[in-house]
Amino acid sequence: MEIEFQCGACGQSMSVDASGVGLTATCPGCGGPVVVPGIPPRIDPPPATPAAVVSAPLDPDAEREILSCGPSALGYLGRAIAGLSACVLGGLFVFAIPAAGAALLAIGLWLLASIWIATATVRYRLTDQRLFVRRGLIARRIDEIELFRIKDATVTQGLLERLFGIGSVTVVSTDDTTPQLILQKIPAPSSIKESIRSHYRAARKRERVGATEFIPS
Repeated sequence: MEIEFQCGACGQSMSVDASGVGLTATCPGCGGPVVVPGIPPRIDPPPATPAAVVSAPLDPDAEREILSCGPSALGYLGRAIAGLSACVLGGLFVFAIPAAGAALLAIGLWLLASIWIATATVRYRLTDQRLFVRRGLIARRIDEIELFRIKDATVTQGLLERLFGIGSVTVVSTDDTTPQLILQKIPAPSSIKESIRSHYRAARKRERVGATEFIPS
């Protein structure tokens, strides 16, 4: 490895082997003595500063989901018991009385399937702006109400529903196309009703709608 340096007196460029570091050389330009300097330290470039991440501004109109739920299977307990009973009886009679056994099995399976359809094909969703009810598995229908149009929300519970902690919430609105939505057989109906109430009151304030004002669609 060679070291390149210059004479301090005349600026003549010189180079010597690295083993000559610290020795005195004669400048070929002016003939003066020049001390061979040491190997200059390696200076690594500073690490690249990552580009600042610019976060996108929050959209004030973006909807925020509050809750999502569906009908509880506990709301169909009677139907479930009837379906299971029909299946058991059908299994007992299918060999003795094949026609009767097959009919009972078909009825039992139909009752159990209807419970699955009722709970799997209905979904309720509340955001801070709207209330949605989605029905259907393949072909879907979605009803919605703007929260500021909601007038009232009430809870209905039968005796058994109270024991199982389920019930229905009826939402009444001034929307011409969807004047009423019923959230049927949902868990914790009182809590969901209060959540709907608090958010529709907030939506009214946000839209400057009075509590008794009717908004035409």
